[in-house]
Amino acid sequence: MTFPNLPTGFTATGGNVAAGAILTVPIQNTLQAGATIFQITIRGRFGTDVQSILLFVQVVLGIGIQPGPSRSQASVYAVEPAKLRPGDVVEGTLYGANLSGVNAVQVSGSGIKAELLQSSPSELRVRFNGGSEPTSG
Repeated sequence: MTFPNLPTGFTATGGNVAAGAILTVPIQNTLQAGATIFQITIRGRFGTDVQSILLFVQVVLGIGIQPGPSRSQASVYAVEPAKLRPGDVVEGTLYGANLSGVNAVQVSGSGIKAELLQSSPSELRVRFNGGSEPTSG
């Protein structure tokens, strides 16, 4: 298995896979979250037959949340807005489940600050501050 067109900022190591076997290959990146969709080609040879798979990847920012006294695990599955520019201060919404007990939101490793404004069982209203220069994370 090879990665003939791995975009700049991504790393992956190919290798050999036995027929019918399953292989997990981690693909790492050093890129900042953004709207760009990257195309990665994964190519394998089966005897004399060469097969390719196209993988489309978007680098996104993971936002950790701290649940309050509720015993149910809080989870977030979507964030609006999807983009934040350095210096921007915007109100946004995090959508998820079991969010009513959340009392703080942390954005780690990004330079972005978040202030919780309101929580409900399925939404968090948050003020995001893009700071002056978010760092990649």
